[in-house]
Amino acid sequence: MFSKTGDAAGNFLDCTALCFDMANDQGIEEIQSRINRSDQSHEGCPRLSKPLLPSRVLDLEAADPRLHVTEAGERGHYLALSYCWGGPQDVITTRDNISTNMAGMLETSFPQSIQDAIRVTRKLGYRYLWVDALCILQDSTADKHSEISNMGAIYKNSTLTIAVSNSDNVHKGFLKTPFDLDGVKLPFRLPDSTLGSIKLIAESNLLAHRYKGGPLSKRGWALQEFLLSPRVILFGAGDVR
Repeated sequence: MFSKTGDAAGNFLDCTALCFDMANDQGIEEIQSRINRSDQSHEGCPRLSKPLLPSRVLDLEAADPRLHVTEAGERGHYLALSYCWGGPQDVITTRDNISTNMAGMLETSFPQSIQDAIRVTRKLGYRYLWVDALCILQDSTADKHSEISNMGAIYKNSTLTIAVSNSDNVHKGFLKTPFDLDGVKLPFRLPDSTLGSIKLIAESNLLAHRYKGGPLSKRGWALQEFLLSPRVILFGAGDVR
């Protein structure tokens, strides 16, 4: 996870380099701990004050997500999704179905990457998620113009941006088994006295794999989302950062 520092150069502080399964509660707790620590201890990191919500967000409080149209002055923590569409979207919000989407949508109807983003948002304890395909009226030129012009503020005010760097298509998802790098596996005694294992990997091998980039790094608009977001959790080809 990266947290943006307060300087104009747009530098990022590498808060963690984690490799874990999102089903593992310990991994989730570690991410939340890093978010809280960046808020309380990192002088350059933005504070976790409640921002104004975007015009629309996905409300994940109920079992079936629903599109929430915000009221003037309404505030709340929300996560934003940065991802590759990979072609036309099957599940979108339009002028015709906005009322239906506000009533509730089956989570299983969403493409896999959006389902994964919902899972991450809920596990981290947040209620709202912003996804462009669902929070912008896709058949309205006026709404697209209004929301796209506000895109900078949407990512800048998010509590955290989920950046899907390991998928070039929304249907592929991003909660995948980490890439297994070559190394030497050794037994390791855990604090609870159970026996686990640890793998020793050559630094050159690790760095070459971690920073080789992914489909998202080839999208120009994703650079804006990355630079403006105060915090980014990056799902790469082999780890989570």
